[in-house]
Amino acid sequence: FSRPGDTFKARVTGTLGTYSRQEIMATVSGPIAPGMGFEASARYFNVDGQWENTAVPGTRVGGQRTKNTNLAFFFDPTENLSASIRWLHQEDEDQHVAMRLQPASANNCFLNTRTYYCGVVPVVRDMQLNTDRLPRSGLFRNADRILGEINWDIAGSGYNLSFQGGYSDVNEVLGLDQTYDGRKFFILRGS
Repeated sequence: FSRPGDTFKARVTGTLGTYSRQEIMATVSGPIAPGMGFEASARYFNVDGQWENTAVPGTRVGGQRTKNTNLAFFFDPTENLSASIRWLHQEDEDQHVAMRLQPASANNCFLNTRTYYCGVVPVVRDMQLNTDRLPRSGLFRNADRILGEINWDIAGSGYNLSFQGGYSDVNEVLGLDQTYDGRKFFILRGS
């Protein structure tokens, strides 16, 4: 981690783009007391799906939405001892990924060897994915992570004793239509 300096610093950046892309990030860091500092940041990212989903009229695929927050504390009580702890939180709510099939004949230039694609890849503007048949289509993730470290230069000898540890709690749901071509399917639920 980059450690904060002796003065407060703040930074805000933003991006706007095609497909309603929006990204904003803010960071602030600085001292708390002698030998102690902090850093806090937040980020929001959103972009609409670039591909029309013709299997479910009026929907798109490939969009992404992410929110991140980050909070860190740094401790330097002596010249030879340093420590830090950081909490990271992330939420993702992405649309179904853009996937499409093409005929096997388009993949094989030489049918007597291993298969691979040859030729010019066509520009794709639409997909056929049954996103309406999935309980949750796309990626949904909620993640919390805590990271910590302690470094001690043993009595200024140049030999370091270090400890690093972490904790991660991730909940994730991924819903994909792997027919890739608009064929209907049914979800069978167990009793």
